[in-house]
Amino acid sequence: MAGEDKEYLQVRIPDKEKLSRLLNKLKGDDRTMAQYAADCGDISPSTLSRILNGRISKPLSIDVLQKLYEHKSPDCELEFRYLADANGMMKKDAYESRTSRADFRNARILERREADRALITDLSNELFDRGYMLRVIRHLFKSSNSKSILTNRFDYEIQLQLENTILRWQIVLLPYHLDQERINGYMNTMEMSKDEATAKCLQRDMAMIFDRYATNFLIDAWQPDRLKGKKQSYVFTDQLYYDEFRKYMKNTYFHNEVTTILMDETAHTVIKEEWFNCPQAKEASRIFDKPVLYPGNNIDSSNEYVEWDNSDDDN
Repeated sequence: MAGEDKEYLQVRIPDKEKLSRLLNKLKGDDRTMAQYAADCGDISPSTLSRILNGRISKPLSIDVLQKLYEHKSPDCELEFRYLADANGMMKKDAYESRTSRADFRNARILERREADRALITDLSNELFDRGYMLRVIRHLFKSSNSKSILTNRFDYEIQLQLENTILRWQIVLLPYHLDQERINGYMNTMEMSKDEATAKCLQRDMAMIFDRYATNFLIDAWQPDRLKGKKQSYVFTDQLYYDEFRKYMKNTYFHNEVTTILMDETAHTVIKEEWFNCPQAKEASRIFDKPVLYPGNNIDSSNEYVEWDNSDDDN
């Protein structure tokens, strides 16, 4: 731990509740707080009591953190960085590389944008390979100009040429995967098992998905004519998220055609498409059941087939 004080910066106020939980983990079950203080040397029992009861008035020094960590219970597998984080500290190199929350957020947006572009390209290739003519439009949200208080949210619209009509197919891209770093954080700071931490991570992500796209379901329920003749698909790349989404929605009745699609990011193929309970489910065209006619006839994600939708219509 030598030189650790030079590696960490104080970037925010401590999370007193988290520090209290971590202190109990560091102490372990086989000794009292007074014994833990004695093992640490020059840290008094009253100091530990203030930490435990959330009565600290300023961040703990790096020296105190080091002593607490160096004398932790042998059964405690907590990493030092989680203790530092609870105290409001971050490694200097990590802080400097993330110069601001805005920079970090922008990086995540760019990552997501690249994932979305790759996914819509794979989906389009699957349609091209089956001989379909199509046009892909990138949807831009303009909720301020919407004629309805409910905004229909989707990422792309595929205009697909079928035998006697053109299908307007709204695509919602959800390339979510479990964040192992977040799972480890739950396990270390909230005393969760791996299964509990995984479930919490999945639950939070699903809540975010349903919060973002709740208006789509309300439009179908309250204003179904707005989606008449259109199809809406929720595209996943992770079986766990796919199954969880379908479990949440299994008893929902839709007036319009709604499906889920699971894709293989490695093979760049559609694994399956499944329908929810809707009038069109039995008669719907199983597009991906059609055999591949032109294998490998792939397009690049920068191809001109992607256009920008500049209309004010949020449908």
